[in-house]
Amino acid sequence: MDEHGIGTEQNDLDVSAVESELRQSLQHVPAPDGFSDRVMARVAEREAARKSRLVPTRQSSSGFGGMHRNAGWWTAIAAVLLLAVGGDLTYLRHKRVEREAAQMQQQMDLAMQLTSHALDKVDVSLERSHAGRYTQLVYEFGK
Repeated sequence: MDEHGIGTEQNDLDVSAVESELRQSLQHVPAPDGFSDRVMARVAEREAARKSRLVPTRQSSSGFGGMHRNAGWWTAIAAVLLLAVGGDLTYLRHKRVEREAAQMQQQMDLAMQLTSHALDKVDVSLERSHAGRYTQLVYEFGK
């Protein structure tokens, strides 16, 4: 057994089985008859089609007749416009959120001022009542 508790003989058998399966899978297989001719014909067709698209025609040189030939440019222009509009909308939303946050902060400050003022009044009132009660106790105690 090796350090992992696996028998080395079994491990060697597994490795050789995998190697033989790999060799069998990677054996050279000849191409079917006419394969290269079909591939070359397809390449020639695509090359001819590509060259015919590159030849300017009267229709594509004026107006919108050849717009499909510049689809890449139209896609890029559309993407730029979408990014610009999206960026603008994001900026406007950010500004609106900032404005709302500032309004909420002002409201919170006002609420804190009002609460502080009310608590000051309560504190003064409590001080007066305690002072009056203390005076009354001193007066009654002195009798």
